Amino acid sequence: MLSMVVRNFTLISERMNASEIEELLSAFFGRAVLPLLQHGGMHLKLIGDTAGVPPEAVRLAFTHTH
Repeated sequence: MLSMVVRNFTLISERMNASEIEELLSAFFGRAVLPLLQHGGMHLKLIGDTAGVPPEAVRLAFTHTH
């Protein structure tokens, strides 16, 4: 399992419009996911900001989607 964080994403995204955010995320995911796929890995899901979400809720979300 690979876990990554876009540091200060909320702060950065508050200063951008929707198309700028889309461009930023597309570039990030392209750099992060493409090499993984090229080396036989699998992309299962991307999740957004989980700040303030109880860990149990995150665990349940993963459990019930597979």
